[in-house]
Amino acid sequence: MATKTTTTRADRILWWSQRLLLAFFIFIILGPFIYALSVSLRSSEEWFSQAVYLIPKNPTVQNWVESINVLSQPLMNSFYVATGTAVLSMLIVIPGAYAMARLQFPYKKPIFYSIIVVMMFPYIILIIPIADLWYGLGLY
Repeated sequence: MATKTTTTRADRILWWSQRLLLAFFIFIILGPFIYALSVSLRSSEEWFSQAVYLIPKNPTVQNWVESINVLSQPLMNSFYVATGTAVLSMLIVIPGAYAMARLQFPYKKPIFYSIIVVMMFPYIILIIPIADLWYGLGLY
């Protein structure tokens, strides 16, 4: 025999308040993206108008076409560099990880802990020494 559950007024208020709070946060998160997409579909004349509206009067994809034409080569260059970096990193890291996991050798624990300590610091800290190196080599 199935039992009937009863919901109280407080349960319904809690359920609806949770949904409203969730909808509010979704709007806060997605709102800027939707507005940016709306602005990207406007014509050049509509960009400089004083009116604020979500749906463009004369939507066009010309801005996207121009952007892709201008940025296609730099994007491909970035793709090549990122792919090469990832492959080179894997070629170096995978044998090292295998050695650390399977082989016994002297100073294995200190090496492991030094790697963990280095990983604790954010990579943004490296900007200062890299910039100093660039200035020292005249690459700025």
